Amino acid sequence: MVLPNGDDSFAARIQTLKNADTSVRIQALIFTGDESGLYIAELLKEKKAQGLDVRVIVDGMSNPGVQTQWMYFDLKQHHIEVEGYETFF
Repeated sequence: MVLPNGDDSFAARIQTLKNADTSVRIQALIFTGDESGLYIAELLKEKKAQGLDVRVIVDGMSNPGVQTQWMYFDLKQHHIEVEGYETFF
């Protein structure tokens, strides 16, 4: 499915996350501690609290901000696996 814009894409991703009933896997080049990232982090914590297996993989070089690192730390404190990888250009 091709979505026409970022708003529709974000809404579809949120709905998919809310509908998850077994596990959640997110792989992202950029997953920052901005408003949308923090919202997704809260949904991930809710899913983990419901007993789902939740894991996040992010590009370690593209997410250096302090607020973003704090968000990752918070996810780890909620027993959500957050792993970084480095991209090669």
